[in-house]
Amino acid sequence: MKIKKIRLDLGLEKSLRVIHITDSHLSYADEQDTEFTHTQAVKRRDCFRADSNATEYGDDYAAEQLRRGVAYAADADLLVLTGDVIDFYSHANLVLAQEILKDANYLCTAGNHEFAYRVGEPDLETTKLERLPEVQKYFKTDLRFASRQIGGVNFVAVDDCYDNFAEFQIALLEQELEKGLPILLFLHSPLPTAPLGGDAVEATRNMNELINRRSDLIKAVFAGHWHGDGIYLLPGGRVQYVQAGGFRDALGEIEIY
Repeated sequence: MKIKKIRLDLGLEKSLRVIHITDSHLSYADEQDTEFTHTQAVKRRDCFRADSNATEYGDDYAAEQLRRGVAYAADADLLVLTGDVIDFYSHANLVLAQEILKDANYLCTAGNHEFAYRVGEPDLETTKLERLPEVQKYFKTDLRFASRQIGGVNFVAVDDCYDNFAEFQIALLEQELEKGLPILLFLHSPLPTAPLGGDAVEATRNMNELINRRSDLIKAVFAGHWHGDGIYLLPGGRVQYVQAGGFRDALGEIEIY
């Protein structure tokens, strides 16, 4: 298992341990899924195995990597998943994700793959909103906005899976900021490292401005989506940690002290 260890000094009386998993890309189909979905599942599992140079676990590779990560997080204070738990919208993927995560103490935000029936189909907000109620049934936390306060730290997970935010998320983040606790922000897509230009949707530009303006409380940002590790400086001096994909047997271990 490839573990990226991060240490954050927030002046806590008692340290916290948080595990970050992203982009597991479960790729399965069952009797309730279409013939196309079965064909896609085989191709995608082969794709991710090849990309990760994996030789273990055979056909159950993606599921075993997620199980290993969840087991590693069993004694952590929190597990946070930043989307693309599944590779495409299928009954088998949703049931499997639910089964693996059923006993975990977690927050989870959506990724773009959670709502795609066919990998590569356009990422449309309308499609996401149509499929969201069904996808949401299989996860224990709100996929669009969720928060948890532990040991004096506020962990906030926000859906930005199509590189955009909604107005209601701005209002919810402002409510979290009013609590006055240091915030660790978890997203699927990494934030831009420069202010957004005039072509950005207004809500997205406003959310980015809020995040950058409130560097006093938003102490760090964690994201996935790119499948590789990265550390980037955001406006306001915060660091954004981009986590490598879980299908590569990778996770982040965050010690907050």
